[in-house]
Amino acid sequence: MMNPKTKILRPLRFILAFVLIASAITLHASEKTDAPRLMFLIAHGFNRMEHFESLYSFSAMGYDIDVVSFEAGTVLLDPNNETPDRQGRDAHANLAMHEVTDISPYLGLVLPGGYSPGNLEDDSEAIRIVRAFDAAEKPIGSICHAARLLAGAGVAAGRMVTGWNEIASEVPDAWVRGDLGTYIDQEVVVDGHIISCRYPEDVRPWLRAFAEQLSAQGGIEPPRMRADAVFLAGHMESGHERQMTTLGGRNNNVSPTVIHHAESLAANLERDLSADVVFVYPNEESEALLRSQDGQALLTALGAPPVHRLAENESPIQLREAVAVAQQVGRLLPDPEPVAHDAVIALSPGFDDRVVPAMEAFLRQHGFNPVHLSHESGWVRGLKGLPVHAAGTYTDPPLLADRVVVVAPGGLWPREDPNVRQADQPEWLAGQAERDARRATWITERYKEGGVLVIVGFDSLHVTSDPVFEGIAFAASEQIPWAFIWQRHSVGRYAPDVQALRSAERIYSARGFEALPTLMRLLEEPAAAALLHP
Repeated sequence: MMNPKTKILRPLRFILAFVLIASAITLHASEKTDAPRLMFLIAHGFNRMEHFESLYSFSAMGYDIDVVSFEAGTVLLDPNNETPDRQGRDAHANLAMHEVTDISPYLGLVLPGGYSPGNLEDDSEAIRIVRAFDAAEKPIGSICHAARLLAGAGVAAGRMVTGWNEIASEVPDAWVRGDLGTYIDQEVVVDGHIISCRYPEDVRPWLRAFAEQLSAQGGIEPPRMRADAVFLAGHMESGHERQMTTLGGRNNNVSPTVIHHAESLAANLERDLSADVVFVYPNEESEALLRSQDGQALLTALGAPPVHRLAENESPIQLREAVAVAQQVGRLLPDPEPVAHDAVIALSPGFDDRVVPAMEAFLRQHGFNPVHLSHESGWVRGLKGLPVHAAGTYTDPPLLADRVVVVAPGGLWPREDPNVRQADQPEWLAGQAERDARRATWITERYKEGGVLVIVGFDSLHVTSDPVFEGIAFAASEQIPWAFIWQRHSVGRYAPDVQALRSAERIYSARGFEALPTLMRLLEEPAAAALLHP
């Protein structure tokens, strides 16, 4: 039977361990170094995975971090802001919001989710801070419910963002007004300097995307080496501290195995472990694990990797040191294999956003790997507001196959026209004409190189001015037969009374979205199938 005194002391030691961990994180967060600095803005009810995984990972990468809340001190995990967490998972803020008078020392802002954003969204100081980062175009990382805080600060409208789906029901008025921007259901959405993700399971890819944004702004380059590491950490009595080592290491390309007592050491002898380095924490318990018979047997089984004794400092700093050392002895991550795209959807703002998803689905169903291009990379809005992400431009496209299928999806946008009726056109339309000509030339060049063109709607007129299209009949919008006759843009011919047709051996055209079923049947005919998949 357990001694009653032991029953009392064990939870006390447990709580004390977490207090010490919180103190270590506090010391680390408030110290001033030359490292790039991030701000975390949280309130009670924060999501612990989103907050701590991000905090540990960026700290291990080498960033200094200030955690900011209503007041400096403990920030309770309890959304009701009443009860300290029994497992010691409350956070610690080293600054109060009113103390933040200048954001210039910070490279970026991280907004973890949970109940925290809802507790911050009506606070004037929180809104001031978010708006300041947005105005300075510093990277803002939004996780899960943090999209609510972006909306409350007025910085999400007009942008593409993601977050937890239930936000729509929580703030329906803001959602309908468009204060939360355009919702995209994917793990990470990047729109300029705002990088958002949906929920805790998306935090790891979000971390990579946010780290790349920070690096592009002069921050720390994300680790490019991968290493396996064993941590002999006899002092780690808390799951919280082990979690810090596991998450902070893993998200910096270090695969950690944490051994904190003799039983764990013995169990790991039975595993097929590998290690590029063994870390020993600066305490007698960890040294005893290393000196033990099982510890020496483990080193032999691992192939006698280098042993690195960590310095006497706080746990987050030790983790940063470990990641830096592991990067020196690790192996380079392989460069991703270049992906060649064999289909292109050629966009201009105002594209027909009914045609684009339908044609993309058709291409993917038939084994193609399509990519979107536009005049500028990034998000492009269609005629009805659908956002599509262009991965490249006509002057700087991604890697393409030698022969591609190019879809010109049609659409409607302002064009320069000296004969416009009863109006004066703005000067910027001259620039649009140049962009349209560049797009048409790029599409035509792909055709001349042996590519296949699929042209829909108004694009049958707008991309066929080159002599190579002279005399070819195109299915096009019923509005524009006279434009073909007058040769205002095209040297082709208008095909009346037809929904879609094979205009030439490597050209297919359709009147518009409603004609896509006919067009797709043509593209599935044996002659077209042999052409599309030679």
